[in-house]
Amino acid sequence: MKPPAHKTFIERYLDWGKVCNRLSRYPHLREQYPIKFLEGCSNSRPYYCHYLAWRLGSWGDSESLYEFFDDLYACGASLKNWDSNKNLLRSSNFDDFWGLIWQLQVAKLLSGQKGTSLEWMNSGPDMKGVFKNETFFVECYTYRKSFGIEEFIGELFQIIKFADRFIKDVDDHVGIVHQYPFADLFSLDPQRENP
Repeated sequence: MKPPAHKTFIERYLDWGKVCNRLSRYPHLREQYPIKFLEGCSNSRPYYCHYLAWRLGSWGDSESLYEFFDDLYACGASLKNWDSNKNLLRSSNFDDFWGLIWQLQVAKLLSGQKGTSLEWMNSGPDMKGVFKNETFFVECYTYRKSFGIEEFIGELFQIIKFADRFIKDVDDHVGIVHQYPFADLFSLDPQRENP
């Protein structure tokens, strides 16, 4: 039986040398995602790779993005109960990447506020904080539905189109376009006085 087409593309375009090189330069990413773990996801359906391995091994050479990710992971891991995020860290689902990045950005913002203590929650809201002796809770919600699979397919098409070594006949119009089918129904008419 032939492997799924997208697995073939992943095997061709995920550069494990780049993954190892980037992990060697970003200690907090390396700590959370050991290379053996990332390689082990190569046989896991439906993506046949971990979301971070794909990005480390196929995204362009803008190292500032990886520096940013590394800084976010350093901040997140420094907070109490970091292990409560292990499901997101160990998941290979592409939509979990953006959910985790959002949580880490919120944690970085809030933990950087003078006089604020912050920790991860094991269940319920994502974080609990204290500011001026007042407790607050934070839930970081990301809308997922089919966005994870759309993002994955979109990234595959983008890599295939720009790599061009393997497939020369890919039309430039092939890709993913996400549009809300009823966007006009949910918009306010700027010409109308009483919306």
